[in-house]
Amino acid sequence: MPRKKATVTKTMKTPAKENKNALAAHIKELLEMGLNNSQIGRLVNRHPSTIGDYRDRLGIEINKHDKATTYKVLDLYRQGFTRTSIQAQLHISRQRVSQILLKHESELAAALEQLETEQLAPN
Repeated sequence: MPRKKATVTKTMKTPAKENKNALAAHIKELLEMGLNNSQIGRLVNRHPSTIGDYRDRLGIEINKHDKATTYKVLDLYRQGFTRTSIQAQLHISRQRVSQILLKHESELAAALEQLETEQLAPN
């Protein structure tokens, strides 16, 4: 008995696939706004590694030198916040907070020295 030929049909986008495409578009917008994987993951209820997968598929580079986050970390640290509280406020890891502070340690020391000098200087 001869085999039947398989008919090729055009596949329609399923609602699930449309939702994935909409999610990818939303994630792309959030990435372009400068949010990190953890922040986006919280917003779209996905794990940060899943956001990283979307980032890879979309071809968007990781902005490792996020200046806004760096400035916020340094500002909060200068105000006396702990690393844990900074991490919680900015939704980044404590390790990232420590990386930023270590990298900018000399700036922090200079700012502290200047502040002490200003406080000790007679008016």
